[in-house]
Parts: sequence; C-alpha cells; structure tokens
Amino acid sequence: DSLVPKRVVTNIRNVSIITADFGSDFGAAVDERGCLWTWGHNQDGQLGVGDQDDYLVPTKVPFLDENNLYVTNVACGLNHVLAVVDGHSLYSWGGGQAGQLGRGTIEDSFSPELVSLSQYQQSKDVQMSIANEETEDNVTMTEVTSDSDIDMKIDPSVLNEPSSRSEQLSGTSSSHPIIEVGEILQIACGTYSSTAIVSHRKRRNFTRKSRIPIASFDRDVFQEKVKILVESKEKNTFRPLAVYIQNLFSSPTALNGSFLPPNTNSTQKSAKHNQIRSDPVIYSRKRKLRLPTPKIDDSERKVGPIGQTVFMRTVESKSKDDSKSSRTLTVGVDFARLELFYSTVIGLNHEKIIQVLCLAMQTCTKLLQQLTKRGVSYRDPQSGSYRCLAIILHNPLFGIRTAKLDTLLIEVCHCLAVLPQSIQNEYKTWWRHYDPELYAIRLVRPIVSAIGRELQSYDKNDENQHSYDSRVQACVYVLSRLNQVNSLQLSTSENQSSDYNSQQLNPVIRSHLILGVEEFYIESISDRINLLTDYRNWRAFLANPPSEAQLPPFTFCSHSFMLSPVTKAEILRIEHKMATISAIASALRPSDPRDHPTMPFLWLKVRRDHLIEDVLTQLPRFTAKEMKRIPRIEFIGEEGVDFGGITKEFFVLVVDELMKSEFGLFEYNSEMRTLWFNAKSNHQSNLEMFHLCGVIIGLACFNGLSVGVNFPIVLYRKLLGLTPTLDDLRLADPMMGRSLEELLRFEGEVEDVFCLTFEVSAIGKDSSSSVELIPNGSTIAVTNRNRELFVEKYVEYLLQDSIDQQCHSFTSGFRLICSGYALTLFTPEDLELLICGPPRLDFKALENAAVYEGYHPQHRLIRWFWSIVHDEFTIDQKKELLAFCTGSARSPLGGLGQIKITIQRAGPDSEYVPFSSTCFSTLLIPDYSSKEKLLKKLCVSLKHGQVGFGLQ
Repeated sequence: DSLVPKRVVTNIRNVSIITADFGSDFGAAVDERGCLWTWGHNQDGQLGVGDQDDYLVPTKVPFLDENNLYVTNVACGLNHVLAVVDGHSLYSWGGGQAGQLGRGTIEDSFSPELVSLSQYQQSKDVQMSIANEETEDNVTMTEVTSDSDIDMKIDPSVLNEPSSRSEQLSGTSSSHPIIEVGEILQIACGTYSSTAIVSHRKRRNFTRKSRIPIASFDRDVFQEKVKILVESKEKNTFRPLAVYIQNLFSSPTALNGSFLPPNTNSTQKSAKHNQIRSDPVIYSRKRKLRLPTPKIDDSERKVGPIGQTVFMRTVESKSKDDSKSSRTLTVGVDFARLELFYSTVIGLNHEKIIQVLCLAMQTCTKLLQQLTKRGVSYRDPQSGSYRCLAIILHNPLFGIRTAKLDTLLIEVCHCLAVLPQSIQNEYKTWWRHYDPELYAIRLVRPIVSAIGRELQSYDKNDENQHSYDSRVQACVYVLSRLNQVNSLQLSTSENQSSDYNSQQLNPVIRSHLILGVEEFYIESISDRINLLTDYRNWRAFLANPPSEAQLPPFTFCSHSFMLSPVTKAEILRIEHKMATISAIASALRPSDPRDHPTMPFLWLKVRRDHLIEDVLTQLPRFTAKEMKRIPRIEFIGEEGVDFGGITKEFFVLVVDELMKSEFGLFEYNSEMRTLWFNAKSNHQSNLEMFHLCGVIIGLACFNGLSVGVNFPIVLYRKLLGLTPTLDDLRLADPMMGRSLEELLRFEGEVEDVFCLTFEVSAIGKDSSSSVELIPNGSTIAVTNRNRELFVEKYVEYLLQDSIDQQCHSFTSGFRLICSGYALTLFTPEDLELLICGPPRLDFKALENAAVYEGYHPQHRLIRWFWSIVHDEFTIDQKKELLAFCTGSARSPLGGLGQIKITIQRAGPDSEYVPFSSTCFSTLLIPDYSSKEKLLKKLCVSLKHGQVGFGLQ
C-alpha cells in the first residue's frame, strides 16, 4: 500500500522491461527483445540457469538466450516458472513436487523444457460461450469473483488442470477431446499449480528484432463493430464489440497506444504497424529528458465543448556531449475520439457491453497496479507512457457512483499516487485545460463521491480513530492534486517552470478558479470522522514535525480544502472549547495556593446608553486567557439571565456602535457598501479603539457568534497573514482597481500617455503631501517595462502602508483571542462567513428546526405564523423578527437551521402582543382567533420591542 516508488533493479536499469513476475523468493522479467532475466533463490532450479546457485543480480536464462528463443510472457509460482516462447510454445522449469511443470512427473527441472499442451482437457468452468462466425474464434467469457476484486477475461478458449493435486498439469485426464493449440493468450501460476489459456487462432511468429503487436483504437473498426450490434437482429451480436473493447483494454500498453492526438509521428507509426512502444514499464537510462511546461497557443490547444484537448510538444534532449536536439513527444490525449468512444458505448445502453467495459478497465488497471507495486523504477519521466490512466479516469461511468466503480476509481487513484512527481506535473498540465464542466463531472465529483462512500464505514464516536486506510489516502492524494490545478494560474511564459507543487500565485494578480471551492467539500467528514482526534493528531504534527525520513501522519485537517466552512467552524469550536476549559480550570484552581479561586466567567456589567465606555473600562482588566472564559453579560437596570441570548445581543450592539461614523474609525464605500480603515485615525486613542474592535470581533468569533460587519475581503486576508493583491483592491476600491488594470493592459507607450512616476499622493494627509513608492521614486518614470512594479508597490501602499498602524492594532486585538492552529484552516471567504454569517437567510430552514410548546406544527396559528413570515413579511421584517426572537438578525455559519427557536403558547386569545425571551430564543404567542389579528400584533411587537429585554 506504499505510495512511494521502489528502487530500480541495478543490473537491468538500462533494459526496457515489458512484463515481470515474482515467486516466493525470486523474480523473472522479460525485456523488449524477448530475453528472460531471473534472480534470487534457486534451491529448486527455479532460475533456469542449470544449477542450484543463488543469483543476487538478474541473469539471462542460458537455454533460451543461446537458442535465440523469443519470450513473450512469464509467470512464477512458489518455486516454478512458466514462459511463453514465440507466442505459442510453453516452457517450464523449477520445482515439480506436485506435477506443476506439466510433464507427467514430479521431478524438479533446472533448465527450461517444452510442455506439450495438446493433450490437456478443456475447462469445465465455462460460463458463457460465444461463436464468432466472422473470425472463426470460439470465445469464452469467464468471470472470477472474490471478496476484494473482480477480474474479467474474454479469451478464445480456457484450459484448466485436473482437480486432483497429484495430477495438476500432468495430462493424465482425457475426459474431453484433444484440441490443437494455437496462440497462448495468458498463463498463470499458483503455489503448486499452473494454468494456460490458449486459442485456435493462427500463430504469429516473433523474432528478437520485432516488436509485440498491440491493439489500439481504430475509429472505423470501432464504428463497424457498433454497427453490427445496432443493425443486426440476431442474438449475441454484441460479441464483436465486446472482444474489441476487451482487446483495447487488454494491457496498459494497448491503451497507451490508443486515442493519440492526430497528425503525430506516434499516431502514424501506430496506424501503420498497429504497435506502440510507450509501455508503462519501458525506461531508458540513456535518454534523460527535461519536460518543461509547454507554451501553448491557440493553434496548439483545442478545448471544445466536450473537453477535446490535444498537446504537441517539442522537447530538448541533451546527450553526453551536451549537444541539443529536438524531437516531438505525444504527451496528450485526443479527448474528442475518447469522448466519442465512451459516449457511443454507454449510449448503446447495452447491459453486457457496459459490464465488459467496466471489467476490462478493471483488468487493465490491475495490471498497471501490479507493475507499480513490484519495485518498477521510473527513470524516464515520459508521461505519454501513462496516458492510460487519463483515459480510464475520463470514463463517465464513474459518475454513476456504484460500489464496484468506486473500487475501480480507488485503484486508479492508487496508480496515480505512486507516479513520479515529474509525471504528476504533466497530468496537472492536462487537467488544467479541461472544460470546467467536464473537470467537475469526470474528475472531481467522482473522487469526492468515492471518498464519501469510503468514510461511511468510520464511526465519529470512535476516540481511538488515529489512522485511515490507504484507499482513502490515495483518493485524497489525487483530489489534492486536482485542487492544486484548480487554484493555479496558467501562464504561457516560455520560462515557466514545470514544478506545480507550489501554490504560490502571482503577487499582483491571482488566478480565477476552474471550479468553485465548494466542489471539493466532503460533507460526510463532519458526520463520520472524529474531529477531536483528527485535530489533536494534526496539532501534534505541527507542534513536533517529524524528520525528513518519516512520513507525516495523514489527517483531514492537513487537507483543509475538503472541509466545508461548517466543518472548519466545528474544529474551531473544538479548539476554543479546549481553551475555555483550560481558562476555567485556571480560575478554579490557581497555580499559586495562596490565591483564591475566581469566577470562571467573563462577567461584564454594562449600561445600554454608555456601552462603549463601559466596555473600554472593564475589558482591559482581563488577560487574554481570562477573556476565553464563558461570557456573562448583564445590562444594568434590566431583568434577565444570560443563557446566550443576551451575549449575542451585546456583541451585535457593541460592533454596531464601533462602526458608526461619529467614532471616525472606518470610512464607508457607498459603491461597494463596505467599511475600510480611516487613514486619518492614527492617534493613540483611535488605535486603542481599533484594538478594542479587534478584541470584540475576536471574542464573537471565539464564541461562535456572527456580527453584522461589512468589511471587504482584503481585511480577512490580512487577518490570516496573506498579502493583498490587485484583485483585493478591485473589490475594495473598484475605480482604483480598474485604473491600475487599464495601466497594465495599455498597449501604447505608458510613459508618454500616463506621465506617471513612482511618487503618489499621500492618503490621510494634506492634499499637497506625497509619498515615494520606491527610493528616489519621484525621479523614476513609469514605463512599459516597470509598470508591473509600479502596480505592485501602489497596491502595497494603498492596502498596507497607508493604514499600517490602524490595521496592526485591529489585527493584534483579533489575534489576542483567535490565534490557534484551527484558524489556519480558514480561507478569507470562510473567515468572512464565520464572522458575518451567511448573507442569505433561509427561513424555511428556521421553520424546519423550530420546536413548539402548547402548539404543534399543524396547529392553525402555527400555519398562519409561517405563512405570514414566508409570504407577507419583507426581508427587513424577517430580520426584525429574527432579532426579536434571538437577539441578532444574523445567521450563524451553517444557516438558520442551526437555530432552534421555540414557539410557546401564551394563553388563549387576548389583546396581549407576542413577546420573546432572547435568552432561550423563545417566542410566546397567545392563541389568536384570526390570521389578521396575529399579523397586526406581530407588527406591533416588532415595532416597539427592539430595545431592552422584551416589552415593558
């Protein structure tokens, strides 16, 4: 299950391997010239070298090499080997104690000997037999099912050994007629058994200089097979197309040679010889290629409505004498033909064809997965050798979300996860050019769904949940790469590096996302994962990072892009709860025995008409740790016990007061309806107010309360320590942002038209004051060559330097309360939602979460009440009702469904108006006799009940 590629076998690192297999303590590999190499223990002669000496490095089998026999396949058992020579001859050697060598004896053999197959019986395990009149093949479909996987083979004939272990492959049984053996399609070895699958097809001759013919996609042949299925009225007409699909997915090599971009040397060669050399396990040490990220213009990149993407790339190859040569590599996939193939096959709506496609893909994936797990080295970063994974991953069937397809998708993710970084970077290049819709439905959503299904077996209440299986980790690994592609800026610069590991974007202009970040959210994480345990493991890793030799522990907190804002808020509450418990414990058990225990609450007594004055006086008396206690607010002169509602009202009122213009802390942007720091408010008293404002908002955030502030997104970026960009300026000051963008896009001479220097007017000072953006900026003109620097420095001045003191005081106050690890999980947009709450108020969710005392959901008054709320109240009246019931007109993160208001019966019909208890989010309503009376009384309560604790 390791996701790290193993080391190369040194003696054959310069040899291109096409297949390999391993026994108990030895290995065998076939190279592209048909030579067989063996190594390891040799106690039973399983290496085929004529003796019983062990070999620590790969060695050619002498008998096969001296006789110039071309080996096409090899299989290893516990201590014996089968090898296919020239496609139709079978040789065996090694241990024969159970007759597994197929010679009618139980003697061992130290050298390869020919096995006669014509005497063996035909398999009894045939499930479906298909007669193909066109090719004169007898086709047998055998499906083998186990607990963990499903393998499917479509082969011209199946031969099997007798059931008795002493007669395995001995040829003694003759209950079936003798058949003439043609091509050997597949071989396999068990512990003490051997199996060969052969056909009656005409034999093909192989030589050491020839290549292996490999099936590849041919559009005309494919459409011909489809036509047979569609037009023929005979039974079993699906067999030609089924065989064609199986052959296409018969191996990674066959699939790599299919769906190549048109008009390439590789494609022409494949069409002419029906072969391709881009096998996933062929590497050459002699050829070291550097694959930079391509420069793609409109003539080289085609992105159509179905996601057609074709890449042609010229790659510089350096030889030993450092001389450069150029050649073209096909590293892309013709998604137009691939989409045609998948849409046609699936559009047939033929159950057996769909089954064939799924099982064939699984067979191909398993072959590649076995190769990647057997210590195969990745010396040549040629991503064209791995286009088979891109082809399989593009299958729209993954969107069906069945358990079997999820299993296949997870296996594909395993293969992708072990690819070398250079090839993974190439995959990111392909994915970046996907059509956004296809990027979502073919790549992101299927993997998100597969992870969600895997998490269904986890128990959220399991406190011992310290690790996650490799299936989840592989999918998360691939999804994290897709997320990197989603957030990276695509540049066409010639000097662009192919390293896509870093997510650092251009400091001036950030890229636009392919998909919204919500596409990567996995909602089941908060339902199935013990977030407390996951958070503790993640925090322990951050506090004590492991050495480079150790792999970091897998946690979902370290992949925050998958966490929804609600899940992140839950993790933040976990961290804050731990801090609150620590603060309360310190109050009840002082470190100094001579000190007396103190009240475990943050107790504030304030006057409603002197709110800011009282807060400024009382709050600085507490330390940062004491402020993290449970808040208890008392409005002097008002009755009421604070069970949360008064605290919520207190924070809303304080923030509203601090945002008022008479304090002069913030300036209002009428165009964007946002508040920004007043550059002129830099006196010490103003800075203290900014600090208080940061503390108040931090406390509201710490206690999970939303307050109504309208800051631009750049403020939340600064709270998280991120550098502002031109995008942020455009949102904070659209006019200035558009002006700077126009400067960057201007095609004429900037110096002659704009007449700018690196000196600008100072903000917050006298109109005649100016400031230099760089040393001696007043003497340096802005030109076409340095305008990017001018924009960068001007953005830095507007969003940082001009309000540095005010922002620093505000930020220090906020971080005095909120400075834990959990805050790093948040994006600026998440933090805005956490502080301000969702902008949309869903009163349907509020209705669904409501509880009733004295009423029931179908009571006539309750139906009247919600009908008035949904159909007759304006949005302002709805906000007034929310504030009347809960103390705040803001929705918490997660929506109004997180609030459970109680509607209680306040006696029979009367002239009393409804009243509320914000402490418990309770609305008390008499049982009015009509809907009109209920509406009238509600409007009276909302009009007069906004100040103070309920109505007097």
